[in-house]
Amino acid sequence: MRRLLLAAFALLALSGCQNTYFNAMQSAGIDKHEMFQHRVEDARSSEDKARQQLRDTLDAYRRVVMIDSADLPQRVELFGNAQDASQKSIRSVHQRAENLQDVGEAWFADWKDDLTGYSDKGLQDASAAQRDNTMVRYQLLLQQLHSSEAGLTASLALFNDPQRLLGQNLGPQAIAKLKAGYPGIQTPVEQQVRDMQKTVDQCDALLRQLQAMP
Repeated sequence: MRRLLLAAFALLALSGCQNTYFNAMQSAGIDKHEMFQHRVEDARSSEDKARQQLRDTLDAYRRVVMIDSADLPQRVELFGNAQDASQKSIRSVHQRAENLQDVGEAWFADWKDDLTGYSDKGLQDASAAQRDNTMVRYQLLLQQLHSSEAGLTASLALFNDPQRLLGQNLGPQAIAKLKAGYPGIQTPVEQQVRDMQKTVDQCDALLRQLQAMP
């Protein structure tokens, strides 16, 4: 049920009505801490899906250039479909990072304001330290998400020339040329897949910290 509420109220956020969105969520009993946690989960999900899709795109390309068989046109088509799916995943990663930033800025601003309400200095310092630690993790994750988006875009650009050539020529010489250049695409793409896994791991680490909060 809470997930349905989050999805419904997200339409308000997409329309640019952030204050209305926050007010609606809080009136439904969902505070900014919980909103933030869900945004991290969403960012993790889009990052992991994009990582898997990039890996699938590389595999589809490998099947085009490294495997000799009669169904080459079909494999080229599958490769093109995989590219299209990966392009869509870039937009998802970008949007989820933006959504995370919207809620993150609001939550940490509220948290900072709440610190002034403490009368107990020890409790105030403990909350301030927890805020600072969480904010550092959040900022690092946000940087990593933006870096991941840029790396994903660059990785997919490596397939542009091969795709263009395959659209013009499926002859053995063209395939042989692409096969010779395959390692030059494989190495950076596989590195990007590993980097994206690190981003997923960062999301998990932040989620564990959020879930451990009182």
